[in-house]
Amino acid sequence: MEAEISDIISKSLHLKGLGISKRIASIHRNHTHSIDQLFFAGSGEILRHYHGGSCAEGTSILESDLDKMMVVPGVIVCSDVDAIQKMNCHIFEMNSNNCRPGFTKLTPVHIENSEYDLFQMYQKNIREMLEKDERGNLWFSSEKFHQFLLSIPASIPPDKRALPTHYRHGPAATCEQTDSQGYIAGEPGTKIEIDYSHGLLMEEWPEEAKEWITRQRHYCWPGKALVEKISNFDCHLVPVGDKSSNHQHLEWRISFLLCELELVWSFSDIQIQLYFLLKQILKLEIESLYPDQLSSYHMKTAVYWYSETDDITQWTGYELLDLVKRCLIFVSCCIEKGELHHYFHRKRNLLFEKFIDAKGKLLVLNKINHLTETILPTVIKLLAQPHLDRAWTKCSEDPERFLGYCRSHDFLGPSFSKLRYKNELRSLFKQVFSVFVSMVESKIETLRLQSKYFETKKTSEIDEDFFYFLIQFLDLRLGISFQKESMKDQNRIHIEMLRKDAEVFILKGTELDALSGYLYLATFYLNVNKTEMAVKVLKTLIMKHNDASFIYPGWCSQKKGIKVSSSICRQIEGPFIQEDTCVNNAVGFDVIFSADDVSFVPDPVKFECILVQNEFDDFIVIHPVVYMYFMMTITFYKSGNLSKTLENLQKLDTSVNEAKGGMQRFRALNLLGYCNFLVERFNSAYKYYIASIEETYTFGEPLVLETMRQIMAARAIHNVFRMTESRLVVSSDNMKLIDPSTNIVRTVFALADISFWAAHNENKRLFGFITRNRQTGLPNPSFACHVFECNVSAEEICSAIQTATKLAFQALMPSNDPSLAGEKSSGKDSEG
Repeated sequence: MEAEISDIISKSLHLKGLGISKRIASIHRNHTHSIDQLFFAGSGEILRHYHGGSCAEGTSILESDLDKMMVVPGVIVCSDVDAIQKMNCHIFEMNSNNCRPGFTKLTPVHIENSEYDLFQMYQKNIREMLEKDERGNLWFSSEKFHQFLLSIPASIPPDKRALPTHYRHGPAATCEQTDSQGYIAGEPGTKIEIDYSHGLLMEEWPEEAKEWITRQRHYCWPGKALVEKISNFDCHLVPVGDKSSNHQHLEWRISFLLCELELVWSFSDIQIQLYFLLKQILKLEIESLYPDQLSSYHMKTAVYWYSETDDITQWTGYELLDLVKRCLIFVSCCIEKGELHHYFHRKRNLLFEKFIDAKGKLLVLNKINHLTETILPTVIKLLAQPHLDRAWTKCSEDPERFLGYCRSHDFLGPSFSKLRYKNELRSLFKQVFSVFVSMVESKIETLRLQSKYFETKKTSEIDEDFFYFLIQFLDLRLGISFQKESMKDQNRIHIEMLRKDAEVFILKGTELDALSGYLYLATFYLNVNKTEMAVKVLKTLIMKHNDASFIYPGWCSQKKGIKVSSSICRQIEGPFIQEDTCVNNAVGFDVIFSADDVSFVPDPVKFECILVQNEFDDFIVIHPVVYMYFMMTITFYKSGNLSKTLENLQKLDTSVNEAKGGMQRFRALNLLGYCNFLVERFNSAYKYYIASIEETYTFGEPLVLETMRQIMAARAIHNVFRMTESRLVVSSDNMKLIDPSTNIVRTVFALADISFWAAHNENKRLFGFITRNRQTGLPNPSFACHVFECNVSAEEICSAIQTATKLAFQALMPSNDPSLAGEKSSGKDSEG
């Protein structure tokens, strides 16, 4: 019975989120290689970085951070200085004497600045990072190197940085950035932690690790081909010393990042599910008992060793729960002995100086023992899958009744393979779009380098279907960039050449997916005033896919499918996808534009692009159905076909309504408001603009509330109880701060520059708003948040501002517009 339940849990893991399986790990492998190689190509094949951690492995959970390792250019480390020729770079020799296994010190052999020297890039001399020990030996200090990285000046423009500015977080360097729009974390304003390590390239594998290559193995994992492949991978040194060493500041740790990733990507379904469950058990059940003793790295190492010493060909879903128990017992034995060997460098003990406290150690061992005895309810709880939770509760936690309940559900029976296939496709498309996000902000020079790289060096590390999407989007971005360049040029011949190149590349990218590729083409034709061509493309798009359905993997709607039927495109809950469907015809991606695409996009989209300039995620996404009907509305309007304009405006209205609950829906409402404004439906335009402002609260409110929190905390810390008093006057033109004693105006905020306002959700005396500041000589505006403590209700002030915006809108309307009759109101100032 437990074996059958185990198989059900294994199937559920295939359907959990975007899935935990070998196929999902392979998709993450494609994503990781794509991102890393795009970066390498865009740097002119000079700089390399590698992604790691659970996001790269395909075992991530919502709380997972992003991990990157930048390989420092112009530095190489060797173990035998006589075997390496002098090169135009800094050369260091490893010296592991008096170092614990896995750590080494570096002695300088040859110091020579190369053309791409990282240290010179930041006006630093590498010799300043050399340090003598008490015996006079000269070493490359890992601590000084790390401090150098931490001190990279923030004033250097981001596009000139080889590394982002960051701060030290234990042994890691962490860059914290705000996902202001929620595209990455799923919630606007979420702080994203990106853990950076900085690796020095090793000329060859460390001698102690070569035992892994020649090790005698009694079972099939890892296979000979995999061992040979991994043995050719690079190893690196990262600036982390042994905490127990007197020379910690001089020591470096050997990193096998690339080797370890390849091992995880080679896992079978059951291996990777075992690893995922062990990580979850650690995080939710063990970690808090004795913090900072066990990590997911220990669990991964346990799976490596257990896979090597057992016959994994016999591992199926029926054994999954038993394997979790056996691995937990293995970890328990390691804790008791105080010894867990590093998988590649087996002389290195990963439990060295761990579990020193006997009480804490006993607590963890007892907990692991309890978990092995209650593995079924433990796993069901940590999976947090509603259907399993409900079944377990409904069956009063009786395994036999639970099994019977699960057997009766179709999704774990006949429909499982179809659901699994659709989930894998959705995961593929989400990872593909994540690559698009990394490319959308690239400048034309970078795109050209990337295009040339992939033309001449097609990589075997990226699967064909993933590579197809990458190249198609690269062509689209090149085309858009050529068109933007043509709008800057003054030479008519150059303009025509650039425009022709733009059309060629965008046409090459139209088969990106079922919808968005053609929408970029229609946008291009509209941009070059070929309205009839844009109309033709949009008509072709609908006819081409009539009676078809696609997966929607984007953020802008809660509906995960798109269906075209009777020449109408609708959002649906979930599409039916045949397993033999060509992947690019099975998906409709969000339309994505960078903040720099202002000159390429239609008027209301320009405004959306401007709003995200200088943001961490300075790009926008729009649901493809919303964007399609928006484009149809404005192209028919420009061609003078009013009946078709109104027909598509109604469809746009429907598509925006279908996107309720989606991320950043306020953009769709702005487009809808603009289209209503075009056809002089001013009441409707105003209604949608106000609705957009209300939905913006999910975007701006976290930022305003966080500013309020920080200001109030600072006041408390510094005992600031009295602030400068001002009188706030709100009109249909602006907001003024006036000195109450002299009536002198201290500052004026134009109403057009106030992008958001809010009252505190608990302290009703706190009011804040965000303003856009246009600065002379700078291409992009900056934004500021202002917070006030009021002597009236903050909600009254918000209401006054909303009334002022309505008056301002009405002032723009024709005075004889009958639709505004009865809506006039006085222009009396409101004060707060």
